[in-house]
Amino acid sequence: MSKFVETTTSFLISDLSGYTALTETHGDFLAAKLLDRYTEIVYSIVKEDIILVDTIGDEVLLTSVYPQFLLEAAIDLQHITEQEPNFPSLHIGLHCGKVLERGGKYIGITLNLTSRISSHSRGGQILCSQDFKDVIENKENFSFIKLGNIRFKNVRKPVTVFELYLDSDRKRLSVDPVCKMQVDIENPPEKIPFKDNTYYFCSHECAKLFIKSPDDFINFS
Repeated sequence: MSKFVETTTSFLISDLSGYTALTETHGDFLAAKLLDRYTEIVYSIVKEDIILVDTIGDEVLLTSVYPQFLLEAAIDLQHITEQEPNFPSLHIGLHCGKVLERGGKYIGITLNLTSRISSHSRGGQILCSQDFKDVIENKENFSFIKLGNIRFKNVRKPVTVFELYLDSDRKRLSVDPVCKMQVDIENPPEKIPFKDNTYYFCSHECAKLFIKSPDDFINFS
């Protein structure tokens, strides 16, 4: 068996926000169909010098020695999924550093921290570490919002995290509180006013579940 080799690289981890809720609400077949479409989207943005390392369930791991390429891939993923009808939003995390590699597999704190950053993302957010931001070329072409120093589980020191601000289609999107799909607020299948807010739904079925027990979904939306 070959030995591990230390290398410096960048990682992008992305998964579907609320995938479990979506599966529970709409069933395995629709969830699998959306997962297949998500995989197609990922392959469509993978270009030369970006490697699709692995897919586990709805989580995708990409790597590149060029951080700029992964940042552009994250933006493409965000834009494309926002255009998809009734599609979940994404958690996306970006980080870079030293890691051990063997046979196309990676281990180390850099990869672990990328996963933590991705999990910290709310649906629709692209988050990155200070280390990742510092190595991006032409930073003036992007808008980064400093979120502060975040403490992650089993990571000794706080990590400075930034959000990449995008002038995107999210202004017209809302998240169905039942199944977590993105819904176009200009043409929603269903909408319900409740407690000084309006909630938008991907389907009549989700609206019925909400009406039956709204507090169950508001508390976890």
